[in-house]
Amino acid sequence: MQISACTPSACAVRFAATRTLRPRHAPSATLLQARPPLHRARHRHGAGQVHAEGGNQLERVIKLGNSYAETASSLIPDSVPRPLAKAGVLGLTGVVSLWLLNKVVSTALTVAVLAGAVFLWYKVSSGGDSDEGGSSSNGAYDDSDDPLSSAKRIMDKYK
Repeated sequence: MQISACTPSACAVRFAATRTLRPRHAPSATLLQARPPLHRARHRHGAGQVHAEGGNQLERVIKLGNSYAETASSLIPDSVPRPLAKAGVLGLTGVVSLWLLNKVVSTALTVAVLAGAVFLWYKVSSGGDSDEGGSSSNGAYDDSDDPLSSAKRIMDKYK
């Protein structure tokens, strides 16, 4: 780090040269300049442009992945050939990412199954008093609660 030696008089001259002299009551030039509009029009992309940007992003991701693979393969000793080191790094990355994906999906499915079991337990334990399904105590449908006969009654009603 270099520190420039500056005498007080030289610093004062340099400071004075950088300042613009103007009266205090005069408006500054930035206030007189036209200001940009507050609400800028949104730039709308066409469908082709969005598709092209998506392809551009894919190229960026591939380039970023290659740079990460190169960086990680540089950590491997030079006795290992670079293509083999790069393939090993990519293979290890794939294995670790699939392992993490497996853990996440497994956890999500476990939570979903447990939530379903708790829901069924709740429905069975709270719904035992009411006869919601239209079935009698022995499990057979009564004629008055048969869905087909009830639909026929409604259709006959509006004939």
